[in-house]
Amino acid sequence: MKKVEPIISFEQYKAKNEEPIRKEVTKAITESFEEVQAISKNVTKLWYKITTIIAIVIAIIFVALGFYFLTKSTTQTSTILFVIGVVSFLTSAIMFFNRARIMKKIQKIYVSHMDREFIFKSAISNLPEFELVNFSDTRSDKLDSYRYNVPSDATIVSSSDLFEGVFKKKYKLEFQMARYHWTRGSGKDRRSYYRESGFIVIDTPKEDEGHTFAMKMHNFLSSLKKIELENDKFNSLTKFRSNDPIKSRMMFTPLAMEEIVKIQKNRLKTPWNLQKNADKAIFTFAAVSQQFIINAQKAKTDAQTIQRFMDDVSTDFYYLYEVLSVLLIPPYF
Repeated sequence: MKKVEPIISFEQYKAKNEEPIRKEVTKAITESFEEVQAISKNVTKLWYKITTIIAIVIAIIFVALGFYFLTKSTTQTSTILFVIGVVSFLTSAIMFFNRARIMKKIQKIYVSHMDREFIFKSAISNLPEFELVNFSDTRSDKLDSYRYNVPSDATIVSSSDLFEGVFKKKYKLEFQMARYHWTRGSGKDRRSYYRESGFIVIDTPKEDEGHTFAMKMHNFLSSLKKIELENDKFNSLTKFRSNDPIKSRMMFTPLAMEEIVKIQKNRLKTPWNLQKNADKAIFTFAAVSQQFIINAQKAKTDAQTIQRFMDDVSTDFYYLYEVLSVLLIPPYF
């Protein structure tokens, strides 16, 4: 008999990732040492950061003084002060962008030494009953259709790998995120917008094909009725709609709704939608920057850098689990 399955906590998931992924990340950081040292030179030093800040402070002070003397009709003095301020500002900008460029390059060096397949497989297999089947740099057509709060005319700037997996060895799973760009207005009023969005598509039980439902979606199949279940907080959080009240109540039992409310209120901070039709459940969500991409910046020490990569991987893939929890917790699969 199917039963409610409370999901594992983030702390439990991080602990499962600890041994296999930390070992791989540590190896990559160690192997990268000489290569990183050769390109980092001074930009990671404390004096470089302090000098950049001082240049910004000098720029602000001298530009402010320039405006002050300009009001006193001392044009020559104000001009000199403005020049010093602008030079200081340009110096700080060059130093800042040079550091950002090199730090990005260091990040790529670290990742190039990592076995990404091993890290991804470990991260996904450490989620209960999940398994990674394949990942590739293919851009799924679903990114054009399944978007969260992104207009249809937005173009894709970049995307994560496309991940394919299985749940309980039978339900296919596919997910990916992308960064979108679009513009509005023209001339001086032209504005550019960027937003990250992702999708998750998972097969659902064949016996539930006739059950159509949605969460947090106001415009999906307007014929769906709003179902008032026994938990008011669940109703408020999910805006649940369905074509079958009886199946809905069998699926979202009081205990299941209680567990879902806990994780929705305590962990999930970014918005998402769910639509289930026929044998597929489709989630769209507002992704965070670089989600599902191994991405962390060099820290002061190797130990801190390793921890940043660990946290990045665990946070990204636990989020996948959190979003899916609305279907994993009930007696459904």
